[in-house]
Amino acid sequence: MGLQGIAWQTWLRGVVLAGPVIFFPFARAYYIFYVLILGIGLARVGLRNLWREEAGLRLAMLLFIVPILLTCLVLTVATGQVEKVWLEKAAVFILAGLMGLAAAGMTRDRDAGRVAQVLIVAAVLSWLADGSLQLFTGSSIGGRGLDSPDGQRLTAYFTHPMKFGFFVGMMALLPAFFLAPKRRGLLMGTAVLAVAGLLTMAGGSRFGLLTFLLGASLFTVLQSLALPPLQRRLIWVAGPLLVLLAVAVAYKTSAIFEARVEQTAQVLSGLTYDSVNKATSYRLDIWYPTVELAKDHLLFGVGPGQFTEAVKPYLAPDNIYARMGIDIMHTHQVLLETWVTTGLVGLLAFLAFYAWLAREMVRHANARATMGWAALLVFALMWFPLGTQNNFYASEMTLFSFYLLGIGFGWLTPPRAALPD
Repeated sequence: MGLQGIAWQTWLRGVVLAGPVIFFPFARAYYIFYVLILGIGLARVGLRNLWREEAGLRLAMLLFIVPILLTCLVLTVATGQVEKVWLEKAAVFILAGLMGLAAAGMTRDRDAGRVAQVLIVAAVLSWLADGSLQLFTGSSIGGRGLDSPDGQRLTAYFTHPMKFGFFVGMMALLPAFFLAPKRRGLLMGTAVLAVAGLLTMAGGSRFGLLTFLLGASLFTVLQSLALPPLQRRLIWVAGPLLVLLAVAVAYKTSAIFEARVEQTAQVLSGLTYDSVNKATSYRLDIWYPTVELAKDHLLFGVGPGQFTEAVKPYLAPDNIYARMGIDIMHTHQVLLETWVTTGLVGLLAFLAFYAWLAREMVRHANARATMGWAALLVFALMWFPLGTQNNFYASEMTLFSFYLLGIGFGWLTPPRAALPD
């Protein structure tokens, strides 16, 4: 079905629902859309209805917010004071959870949801077009050149190069799943993922590449299930060949990918602390002191926003961050992040939700051609337990996470008639 005949008010709601993705490359421009989603979604559906009917989001809110509140309470009792940042982080998670509920509520407007899907697909495809132009010409559609200091990292029109490298591959799953059920959609979706794989490598994020490969593999397996055996086998053979081709092209066209490969290959010289530390961009100099800090605050952690200062006494004199006077802003490992921030309570809660979500995705595997399933997959990949990229307790990632959960659970719900204007 097309989008003809949809009222302008519905189009506006579709734009609002898609806004966090459309404006995601631009620094903080998307925050206004979270606010709009929160207001519109709750006003149209009602918090009580959403809380009662959205079991997945209700569980997410409880398992993420309760450990934070419990940690803040324990630390307040232990220290006799309340840190402002504790309250801020708790408030961000609560607001993000409510916004996720509201996003799920807005998807119940079937027409607005269809508009949002088309706009999200167009936005992500524009990232791929901009990144491709930059990869082969050195300049993006918006006139941005390759990122300094080495002048070789793709940014497209993202304000931070690591954003593009990390997110482009995962977010490409949204148009791929959207296109899959359409005529020749499987071929188009595969082409989208092939371009995304190339750009993810050129974007310079190794964890971004890992999550892309996981997501693309799931896409290939799920979409091949409905195909005749011969076509299924062809896809299973062609998929790895496309990956190898993309690797070869990226290695020849992207200096940053070539440098990343050579950096990672340092472990081949021997599995020593120094070789692994250099190959992982000095992650071991973060992880070892983080574990020691977490063990000293085993059950409830050090609290949100406290890691940077709390870890400093645990840094050895020869630690690269201590020697260079660089503050470690977060752990670069999602399980360590949750453990050191909210203790074993928070870690077990995170793992419980992740396991529950994985089970739900398996249960809904027949929804393999929906953007709802794809949005939940992007969330799962973004917080893959081996993740070394982002800070789960940062407001940007918290809001985007609950947004993905909101549209994911919302679009997996059987479609209903549009709500009255």
